[in-house]
Amino acid sequence: MVLIFGSVIALVGAAMGQTTLQPIVVATVPSSGAVVPAGDLRVSVTFDRPMRPGGYSFVAPHPAAFPNCDRAVVQSPDRRTFSMRCRVQSGRAYEIGINGVNFNNFVSDDTGTPAHPVTINFSVQ
Repeated sequence: MVLIFGSVIALVGAAMGQTTLQPIVVATVPSSGAVVPAGDLRVSVTFDRPMRPGGYSFVAPHPAAFPNCDRAVVQSPDRRTFSMRCRVQSGRAYEIGINGVNFNNFVSDDTGTPAHPVTINFSVQ
């Protein structure tokens, strides 16, 4: 009964042009599993819809594996992509979280729903 009620609510919301699903990451730079050159790197995450301005949560699931990044995060004019400049070192593996257990500031602009957490893992030549 609860499942049916929830499905009806979702269908009604979709019919009214609203989305009840969490925003999802559709692209990252670097992509997870990539091998990148050492030096400066622009890290970015792109969502499937516009996100609320000024809020973001690039998190460190394992602090020792988080790259050295600028605190300034830039949001694209379409409000779907966030990016920051980082510096990475040769021979290292890195990990960047997009939202996380205690940090959920990547939220949709339309409903304020937090994005589903994602982790980007990459290594440096």
